[in-house]
Amino acid sequence: MRKLLYILFLFSAFGICQVNVDDPPYNAAGDGTTDDTSAIQAAFDTGQQVSFGSSKNYRITSRLDLDQAGDQSVLGNGSTLVVTSGYINDAMVYIGKSSGTATMDSLNLDANGAYARMGLDVESSFIIRDIAIGGMYMPTGNTASARGIYVDGISSKSFANATIENVTISNIEAISTDCEVAGGGAGDGSSKGIQLNFGNKGYAVHSNDVIIRNVTIDGVWGDDADGLDIYTFANHDTFTGSVLVEDCTIKNAARRLLKAATSNITVKNTTFTAPLPSNPNLQGCPTSGMIETVLPSGTLSKPFIEDFLMQECTLDRTGGHFFSGGLFNWTTELKIEGCTFINARVGYKNYWSNQYYIGNTFDSDSYLFNYSTPSEWTSGTGLCETNNTKRFS
Repeated sequence: MRKLLYILFLFSAFGICQVNVDDPPYNAAGDGTTDDTSAIQAAFDTGQQVSFGSSKNYRITSRLDLDQAGDQSVLGNGSTLVVTSGYINDAMVYIGKSSGTATMDSLNLDANGAYARMGLDVESSFIIRDIAIGGMYMPTGNTASARGIYVDGISSKSFANATIENVTISNIEAISTDCEVAGGGAGDGSSKGIQLNFGNKGYAVHSNDVIIRNVTIDGVWGDDADGLDIYTFANHDTFTGSVLVEDCTIKNAARRLLKAATSNITVKNTTFTAPLPSNPNLQGCPTSGMIETVLPSGTLSKPFIEDFLMQECTLDRTGGHFFSGGLFNWTTELKIEGCTFINARVGYKNYWSNQYYIGNTFDSDSYLFNYSTPSEWTSGTGLCETNNTKRFS
């Protein structure tokens, strides 16, 4: 009894409070049928720690906002937010705090392949752990993107560091009618498993550190469909932090498995697997490489993309999807070390040289090709190879 009273005293003295969405005055049903949107939103608006019942289904019909200032945790206890009718042309949950960190544990998001465009839209510091996100969908004619998780680092919110850990993202689909990515567009048909967007001209410098660990992305479909998209628009100097992708599995995305269009990216012990060309979810639109280190638009005058490191990864292109094969490089200071290439060609456009391939294993169907013109070569070490199982010359 004394211990219980002491705990209650601590909660009262230090403002450590928790509310449960099932309890009064919120009274969420969690039966998968009742509309629990208002009940859950009211709990979020307290700014306190919010918990859900165990392994229940909470139906929502509009976006939920986690936007109160200060640290806040959401404990899902294995429950799922579901959308079963209508269409949320937005995220199922928006995180946008003016201060503090939002932590979301064990709360799954399921749009049932038809009823919401995004799982999470994040504009402030966050930790996301032990959740599954699936079934996000964008119909024909919608010019936005279908996304599992969208991290908006160019906003005016308090975005700092972030962690995405033990997360599964599946079946993110956008229906395309025009394959407009062939002309550089990303409207009708654009979809992303996880998209990190850092920096834009006119915005302040962001020194964010982002960790993506033990994440599985499986099934991202559309004409501009990327499993993981790490992007800086127009000016990489606005992002001075780092991104670590570690112990992940990324497979079955229509255009690219990883698009790396910012600096300071490290990928470790991650497996990339291409979809089979016969996969019915492919819509016949143009593809790039399994992994493409690319230039943000309008940045051909200097090496905006620097310091891309990939270690102990596997690129499996068995079946032949992706026209350029494994790696498709437009970067400088790139190092690929201790990786395994299976039917995965390596293409490089040597704008700014300094590309290192060290101790990699290439099967008989993997090879290197240079698709830059002589005028695009610059001074530097160029291509450096050491201790690979196959030498390219």
